[in-house]
Amino acid sequence: MEDVKALPNIGFTGTALPGRMPKTKAAPDLSRYRRVLKQREAAEESIAVPRPRVAVRHGNKIGAINAMLFIGVIAAALFIVYNCMQLSVLTAETADMQKTLSAMEKENTQLQTQAEAKLNLEELARAAEEMGMVRPEHENIVYIDLSGTDHAVVVKKPSLWESIIEALSSMTAKVQEFLM
Repeated sequence: MEDVKALPNIGFTGTALPGRMPKTKAAPDLSRYRRVLKQREAAEESIAVPRPRVAVRHGNKIGAINAMLFIGVIAAALFIVYNCMQLSVLTAETADMQKTLSAMEKENTQLQTQAEAKLNLEELARAAEEMGMVRPEHENIVYIDLSGTDHAVVVKKPSLWESIIEALSSMTAKVQEFLM
């Protein structure tokens, strides 16, 4: 019955007392009142809040391009990861080889030191005497003067035709010698 008091706001006339029906034919219709209220609320909502616009895509061209870009980025990332792995493997191998090289250089130095330590001039002289070698006498020593200018003789390389002619002439000379 409280709804009946609000009816005049909508434009209804007539009033009804609690527990009694109005004497006029126009009785208040609550269902119509509620329907009108819903329409007003809907109108206010449509004015106050604009409907969001949805962009409609036509075709799959953009989706295909995005997929290709995604695949390209993944491929580039995998390529970079693979190269980083190769770089780390090669760096480890280089470090191992450098360690091996330093160990070999150290061993070479030790072997050279041992070889020099074993080279004893007295033992060498004794071994030479056992083989029958003798020290040279003063008159057996010859000094060569190399302070003069050097000179060199350049031999001209014969051409192919000259080589062929020379070979034929030497063969004919040997054949003639053989026949005589």
